[in-house]
Amino acid sequence: MIDLEAARGRWLSERGIYEELLQRVIATLKHRLRLEGMSAHVTARTKDTPNLLKKMLKKGYGYERITDKAAARVVVQFRYETEAVLRLVENSFDILRKEDKAQALGHSRVGYSGVHYDVRLKTSSLRPENTDLTELQCEIQVHTLCQNLWAEMDHQLGYKPAQPIPEDLVRQIYLLNALLEVTDRNFTSISLQIAKLPGADAMRLLQNLERHFYRFTGETFDPGLSRQILEDVMSSYESAELPKVSSIVESFVEVNASRLQSLFNTYEKIDDRPLLLFQPESFVLLERLETNPHVLEAVWIQRYPREELERLSIAWGKPLD
Repeated sequence: MIDLEAARGRWLSERGIYEELLQRVIATLKHRLRLEGMSAHVTARTKDTPNLLKKMLKKGYGYERITDKAAARVVVQFRYETEAVLRLVENSFDILRKEDKAQALGHSRVGYSGVHYDVRLKTSSLRPENTDLTELQCEIQVHTLCQNLWAEMDHQLGYKPAQPIPEDLVRQIYLLNALLEVTDRNFTSISLQIAKLPGADAMRLLQNLERHFYRFTGETFDPGLSRQILEDVMSSYESAELPKVSSIVESFVEVNASRLQSLFNTYEKIDDRPLLLFQPESFVLLERLETNPHVLEAVWIQRYPREELERLSIAWGKPLD
């Protein structure tokens, strides 16, 4: 017989340490995502007391068998991004269990998908006074946007009524799931194909710049403005340099990594800051300011206010002449 009263009392006394565990898990995920230069939406929660007890009641589980008392979710846009996140999770935590929901479905069925881990913190990542956290486990889910939408809707639709759901409604649910999977795959395919189109140089460059941008800051940006500015300032490079712009900027970023991090840290909480600093194209602009500022300025003022480029140049420590 399940002892709900004992479980209630135990969870009320232990929930605080699971909250601390979750803070460590989230901090690790966000830190590693930034090091990888990846953008992902990370959420987390500990179970509230009623939901924990209801799960025990529904599953017939004892308290110890509830493995998702603390859970985090990482949501990426495209399917090709999930592999990097899976490697990140596996390198950052001690893995107790990994479950690929799609593999469990097989090839002929549709349903809930995504990858779930049960993990513990690595002892090496904690101070001696916090090593008791390594005895606790946390669930980490990795989803795409479409998988996450299905997970949310499946949660809402998954509560079974007293009477069986009519077959036509069940069929509608599975058709919607199949449609979401097709949508997920098509968005990924379209993204990859667009990047290969002739004339998509600015978009390909932006994809490379995003990796650097997310490494230094977790802020959002205006992608339309980024593509527009990149298309305009590409002419500040010599024709022989154009095929190598990504590698030129990458070398600039690596050489100036500490200086760049200091720059972003300085202006992070300042509202009146250089408008373009917290846009990925800032790396191209800064590289040009360092390497060929006069050509950049001549290109820039054909379309944009000189003052904004000047604000960026002053922040970088190389004011325009």
